[in-house]
Amino acid sequence: MLVEGLYSLLAGSPELAAIVGSRITPVVLPMNPAVPAITFAQISSRTLVTFNRAEISVDQIEINVWASSYHDAACGKQALHALLDMYQGTLSEGTVVMYTSSTDGEDDFEKDSLLYRCRTTYTFVHR
Repeated sequence: MLVEGLYSLLAGSPELAAIVGSRITPVVLPMNPAVPAITFAQISSRTLVTFNRAEISVDQIEINVWASSYHDAACGKQALHALLDMYQGTLSEGTVVMYTSSTDGEDDFEKDSLLYRCRTTYTFVHR
């Protein structure tokens, strides 16, 4: 499953670990989180079948970097780009990623949590 392999890829990155440690969680931050941290969620998925019946999947994953300062959130986002932009390879659970691309979302400040968030949506083309 793509998200399991993605988690392992993110958790295994020394550059991200230097910023967020092991604070990588699916979908939502825990209550009173230690930051900086990363959340990720699958927002869309579709499967294409080619003429030779090969299946290729295209998934969109939103990845958020949360921090108490904008600088820390932006540094985490930069490390994500260095790791994932145009990524190709086989993830730990066997997903073969043929290509990734990214679209930056809004950088914002969440008033309820008092945290800065830098958001990027990644498109993964894989089998």
